[in-house]
This record gives sequence, C-alpha cells and structure tokens, in this order.
Amino acid sequence: MNFINKCTGSGCATKPTVIDTDFKKIKAFICDGINNTYAAVIAKASGRNTFAALLGTYATYEDSKTVRDPLMKVEGFSTFKTFYDLHFSMKLDPAGLGYGTYSPSFSC
Repeated sequence: MNFINKCTGSGCATKPTVIDTDFKKIKAFICDGINNTYAAVIAKASGRNTFAALLGTYATYEDSKTVRDPLMKVEGFSTFKTFYDLHFSMKLDPAGLGYGTYSPSFSC
C-alpha cells in the first residue's frame, strides 16, 4: 500500500511510505473512522438513525437551474457506496440523496 505518508512530530514526508498490512487491519481502521464521525456519535447518543455522507464522499447542492429548492446530495461514489454496503452493511438514506445510514447499533 503506497497511499500513506510517513508522519512524525515534525511533519510528513513528501514520499509515500510502503506499509505491510492486510484487509482485516484496514477494515478495522475504517471502522474506527466510522465510529468517530459526528453522524455515528449522534446516532448512538440519540438511539436513532442519522444520515450523512460516508467517509471519503461529500455532498454538493443540486443544480438550482433545474431544481426549484435544491438540496445537498451525494452524487457518484458508487464504488464507495458498494464498499460500505458490502463490508459494513451500511445502507443509503431512504430519501435517495446518497447519504449513508448511521445506525445506533452499528458495530464492525
């Protein structure tokens, strides 16, 4: 894996560092990230599902020229959405805006 830069207290190296790991560790790393999002914390504290962009995705406004009252929507990222569904059983929001559903009972 070449995408992680080596960082120390004095900053990050400019050249990527190769690390040796397996998918189980990567999945645990992502799971920690999910559990530390505002959406996951709010879901657990409130006992209700919350909806927010999945890690690695973002929302943009719909085009105001074609939509009267534009909403924020996550468009694209189909591989991300498939990954979260397949490996973390995270579904998309029922409104169809492309947000992930953060469940209060989520666990990896």
